[in-house]
Amino acid sequence: MPKAKYFNEEITIEDARNKGITTNLFCVCCKAPISYVGPFKRIYGDNKVTIVRDYFKLANTYTHDENCKYNTDGRVKIIARDSDDILKSIDNGKYNFRMNLIATSLKKLRKEQVDNESKITLSDDVNKQKNQEYESNGKLKSYLSTMNKILILRSEIEENKELSTLVQLEFDAENISWNKFYYSTDEHIKCFKYVSGNNIKHPVCIEGKIKVIKEPNEKFKYHSVVLTRPYIDKVDEDGFKSIPSVEVAVYNQSAVDYIKAEVEKGNDHIAFYSFITVKENEYGKNIKYLNIKGSIFHKKQVHVYSL
Repeated sequence: MPKAKYFNEEITIEDARNKGITTNLFCVCCKAPISYVGPFKRIYGDNKVTIVRDYFKLANTYTHDENCKYNTDGRVKIIARDSDDILKSIDNGKYNFRMNLIATSLKKLRKEQVDNESKITLSDDVNKQKNQEYESNGKLKSYLSTMNKILILRSEIEENKELSTLVQLEFDAENISWNKFYYSTDEHIKCFKYVSGNNIKHPVCIEGKIKVIKEPNEKFKYHSVVLTRPYIDKVDEDGFKSIPSVEVAVYNQSAVDYIKAEVEKGNDHIAFYSFITVKENEYGKNIKYLNIKGSIFHKKQVHVYSL
């Protein structure tokens, strides 16, 4: 929420910060009580300190009115309405998200856009019935667009809990918890452990701060986005500092143009959904890199934003 109601006045986040206003704040749309959360520091692996900017959030135990534009339930209903049944209503105001259709879409894009020299390894196992449905209906753009809207909505929410009460993730007739699907900036190690310890076939969403956009070269002819590594100062039980390293290859030029344009505007955080692969590499005596690789074939797999 960029603005809040303070008595009879609309104020911005900057107003709240500069004037020290932390109480008597309400949503400008539905007047639900909200609170001001001040900026805080985040340290990355290169020892650079980034200030995460302040924001307004819904006060504990309160909810926005049903018709409020900041109501997550209302946002999900709008997304579901235009989703071609990939986001399907079930009961008690919940929706079922059919992730098989997203998996099929990504595999089709890979087949179309990645040449034979690509070394990316993705599972070819996918539900045949869902694949036939997808092929016959030709709804690739609609499915990707729905996932993109969910991705954007989740990046605007503090944690998985709020969406998990509304959207149930289903893949191969099994429920996938949001904590195993969406990984925030501080959860890259958790993501690595989940993927390395399980033979997963579904894509995941990862968010983080963009460190650099690598240009194509002789060894790899596509762009790639490298995320800033988190600051790790403790060793694990094996005596290693385990440092997650996330990199996503971008095979689609429209996605490259979009990412670069947003970075030029000062937006340096990214959220993307992709199949991923992981690999562990030791470096020196006590450093272990947890490499996480993703792939982007379509602009709708990406959301670039500012914290």
